Amino acid sequence: MVDNIDKSLDLGGKPELEILKSETEVEIDGQPIPTPEGVDIEIDEQGGAILDFDPMKTLPDEVEFYSNLAEVMDEQECNRLADELLAELENDKSSRKDWEDSY
Repeated sequence: MVDNIDKSLDLGGKPELEILKSETEVEIDGQPIPTPEGVDIEIDEQGGAILDFDPMKTLPDEVEFYSNLAEVMDEQECNRLADELLAELENDKSSRKDWEDSY
């Protein structure tokens, strides 16, 4: 029963990607794939790729352990985190509303 399984790999007719270790554009069917602005692609020794979506963004050189992270965070990221925290707080309060009302 198990012997009749087709063990060949079907790629579905998709072309293979060839990634070179130099500053070369990747092509599929002869058409270059554009690299988005601000993305840094680094090919490692094993052939994998490391994508850095914001290579120009740097953190301060040294942030003390007990320092206020909101002062060094990006304002948009800080606002996103605050919105997420407030939403989770509201979900927590609403999930125990029946319990609070019963006491």
